[in-house]
Amino acid sequence: MSELESSLGEIKLQLRDKEFGEILEKIYGKGKEWEFLPHPDSPQEKRIAFKEGERRFFLSDFGDGFRFGLSICAKAVTLNGTAIFIEEIENHQHSGSLKQLIFALVDIARKNNIQLFITTHSNDVWNSISRVVYEDDAKREKEEFRCFLVERNMKTGVVESEATDDVQKITKALGQI
Repeated sequence: MSELESSLGEIKLQLRDKEFGEILEKIYGKGKEWEFLPHPDSPQEKRIAFKEGERRFFLSDFGDGFRFGLSICAKAVTLNGTAIFIEEIENHQHSGSLKQLIFALVDIARKNNIQLFITTHSNDVWNSISRVVYEDDAKREKEEFRCFLVERNMKTGVVESEATDDVQKITKALGQI
């Protein structure tokens, strides 16, 4: 059984599968109902299957974006009081799903006292976090959100970093200006 399926098994044992299914549906529009069933390729093993109508789909039937987001969320839901490092969260994600994935992760992190460290080269990620998650709560943004801009100085070759909330500077670094 994969690490992902272990996390999903833990969610089932904690009776949080309905809650987790609602998170998936909000992000991807699917995944609300799931269960462990014998896999056709290996009937002695029970694998995760998602219900869509009367059909069941195994994890291998879905694309990388769904599996990647599912994996991150499942791990976050099962952890408490720790940190999660996510490199380039935008990989394999559609922009609408990416925004919902970020919303869900921030919500899970708040509930489970998890610190998120997210690296990105994507302006969509920056916009989702800095402008959408905190759009109505500037005080909370100052308490929770820190952006570190890491760039190579093209003259010296030295990598430099700084904590900044300068929207124009970050947007420029992401190549959007």
